Amino acid sequence: MSLELQKTPLRQVQDVRQLLMNENARNQLSAVASKHMNPERMMRVVANAIRTTPKLGQCEPMSFLGALMHCASLGLEPNTPLGHAYLIPFENKRKGVTEVQVVIGYKGLIELARRTGQLASIHGDVVYSDDEMFSHEYGSNQHLRHIPGPRKGKMVAFYCYVELNLGDGLTARGHRVMSYDEVIAHRNQHSQGWKTAVKFGKTADSPWFEGSPTFEAMGIKTVIRRMAGRGELPMAIEFMDAEQTDERQADFRSFAMDPTQGVALEEEEEPIEGEAVEAVPEKKEAAPTKKAAEPKAKEAEKTC
Repeated sequence: MSLELQKTPLRQVQDVRQLLMNENARNQLSAVASKHMNPERMMRVVANAIRTTPKLGQCEPMSFLGALMHCASLGLEPNTPLGHAYLIPFENKRKGVTEVQVVIGYKGLIELARRTGQLASIHGDVVYSDDEMFSHEYGSNQHLRHIPGPRKGKMVAFYCYVELNLGDGLTARGHRVMSYDEVIAHRNQHSQGWKTAVKFGKTADSPWFEGSPTFEAMGIKTVIRRMAGRGELPMAIEFMDAEQTDERQADFRSFAMDPTQGVALEEEEEPIEGEAVEAVPEKKEAAPTKKAAEPKAKEAEKTC
């Protein structure tokens, strides 16, 4: 027998657990959810996420609902083994509360690209110094060949390989490779999340930390986004929204959607001095916003 939902106005909801049993909250999710997303299932998924990451249950409820609404609009379930998206609790020291950020995993970006129907195959991986073989070439004789080895050496490169459906039985293949040094330089120059971690001495807690188990995923995600920025991946509107999510969350700002109004809030002029309080795989990747007039190639350089 299902439990009766509460009808308390959203602004009067006291905590996340009340939010999960609130009829108005579920109505908000239903209003923005993609066609294959079930709000009731979403609530069950996040209830499980709270059990595994208790700090989420202490988050400000409207921030939590705003994050859920964004995941629902993208059609990505957060904090599941699929690795599509993550809800990250962080301390907003200016407001004195714990809020939620949405982080889209590289597998989430792949899933959104698949939904265009143009993506036949995609593979991202890391090249190690002790791999048996790795070679690639761009241009008319382009190829990519990788034979992994023990994978106990040093990381030397990250890559993404795609096959696209062009219609009428035609396909196209492409790939992009970034060296380890290129990825590190990209992180140091463009990741506001990494810069914040450096500022507050929290680099060991960052997914960009070289010793972190999430570092490989961050590198692969950077290559995928570079391919998308160069027009080498199909991009649905949800894919672009997911990339913009990383931009909005780059400097620990609060989520930009007000679930009680259904409109975007203006961003603060200065970043909040916050810090992540619970480690979750594939946390954030930063992106300063670029001017629309810049070429796509430059835009891709600045978006992760």
